[in-house]
Amino acid sequence: MKEQAGLRRPRWWTTVRRATRSSAVGTDKVDGRETVKLKVTVKGGGVVTLDIDAATFLEVRLTREVDVSGTSTASDADVGFPGRVGFG
Repeated sequence: MKEQAGLRRPRWWTTVRRATRSSAVGTDKVDGRETVKLKVTVKGGGVVTLDIDAATFLEVRLTREVDVSGTSTASDADVGFPGRVGFG
């Protein structure tokens, strides 16, 4: 996908492209927005779950799961784009 008409790829696109495995796992509502949930396994075995706004294709939430000394730890980050429409 080349840059066209001044639009850039969304940030989550790079994560999915570099993944060893990715799949759509369903839909969800996050902060009142309808989202598509993508589960991405990255190199090194970590798992990233991305909630992508179904209307704008922007990240709404990012959850990282990593193993630390044999214990699975998850961290959430809500990504907000107030007032922005289109690719970021």
